[in-house]
Amino acid sequence: RDLERIPSSLSDFNVDGGLHRPVRLVYIPAGGLARIYATPHRNVDGTWRVLIEGRFFGGNSTTASVTIRITDPNGQIIETLNREVSPAVEKSALAEITMKDPQLWSPKNPLLYGLDVAVTSAQGTSHAFERFGLRTFEFEEHAPFKLNGERLALYGTHRHEDFAGVAS
Repeated sequence: RDLERIPSSLSDFNVDGGLHRPVRLVYIPAGGLARIYATPHRNVDGTWRVLIEGRFFGGNSTTASVTIRITDPNGQIIETLNREVSPAVEKSALAEITMKDPQLWSPKNPLLYGLDVAVTSAQGTSHAFERFGLRTFEFEEHAPFKLNGERLALYGTHRHEDFAGVAS
């Protein structure tokens, strides 16, 4: 073993290091968006409620202006909301919308809505984009899997990229 070499050459994996992909430096102001979340829930009456939440990078901004745009799977804006929030590091609710008769996601028709959020405070502006789909699924005991109320057969496979058929 060569103690001057990191990582150890005793590994059964490739011994290398460094950056393997392009790297970008992105400026995000204090109080800017760290992540956004869209959590859909189907209501009993068939409408959908989508909770929009966000996490912010720490900052000394007391309030920030938030603009939320929701686009349909074709990219058309279906709703725009403006809010004032207090940026928090923990996940916090930004808005909640109700969607009537939305287009559902499925493997044959993978329709995704877009969530575009811009936050502006005294420290600057940050922007985040996320896609989300609406679908229901059921796992019933001794029954078929159902996606959006319809039966869907699930098939699995094991695939190893280096040596086919010789994986753990």
